[in-house]
Amino acid sequence: MRVVTSPNNSFVPGEQAPHRTRGLRGIPAVVAESGKAIAFATGGVVVAIYAAHPRLAASASEAVVPINAPGESHGTLPAPLADTGHSRTPLPSQLPSAPRPLRSARR
Repeated sequence: MRVVTSPNNSFVPGEQAPHRTRGLRGIPAVVAESGKAIAFATGGVVVAIYAAHPRLAASASEAVVPINAPGESHGTLPAPLADTGHSRTPLPSQLPSAPRPLRSARR
């Protein structure tokens, strides 16, 4: 099993792939890969869970707790914060750089 927490809630993985949406502890969750992948925005983060078996992914999603804040497993998760739009703004490494002159093949 793998649990990935992204520090921004503007992109929930799996929304472009075949999936279904279900309620998870008071918030919407994207469920894909026959239940083996579950992703959801909570507070200011996105949690993505990838497991070998759907039961393991479901169990992990029920056990998630907030980091640096009080919370209980199986309790209601914090609602997602407002979308920051971060996913629509490319990272500096994703921007095209100025073209570089080609080096001559002659030496």
